[in-house]
Amino acid sequence: INCRWGMRGIISECHFDAGENFVLMLKGMKRYVLSAPSTCKHLGVLTDRTHPSARHSILDWSDKQQVRSSDFHKVPAIDTIVHTGEVLFIPSMWFHFIVALNYNVQCNTRNGHPPAEKTEEMLDKVCQP
Repeated sequence: INCRWGMRGIISECHFDAGENFVLMLKGMKRYVLSAPSTCKHLGVLTDRTHPSARHSILDWSDKQQVRSSDFHKVPAIDTIVHTGEVLFIPSMWFHFIVALNYNVQCNTRNGHPPAEKTEEMLDKVCQP
């Protein structure tokens, strides 16, 4: 279990996790933008597994100009706010971009870890433009 404390405006850049993710909001609110694995090639994901930010988008979702010049219009997404006491399930390999809306405390746990080959396949095949 990982617990995080955060302030308003803290962002977790778009990325995916190999295991299923369960997020419990203990205090405050966070906005989650979720997108299916099939959208990877439109998100500017770093596919070099040796890079420390592999699995993460290099696009700055806060930069309107960068968003307008990207393929974001091709990316269907779910936009939701998780409030105190709520749990969010994020399926394996789903992308998520997170914005803290106020002071918050959140704990999450991942269920299982697919074989490394699943992450490699995602980066090598699904995410390539």
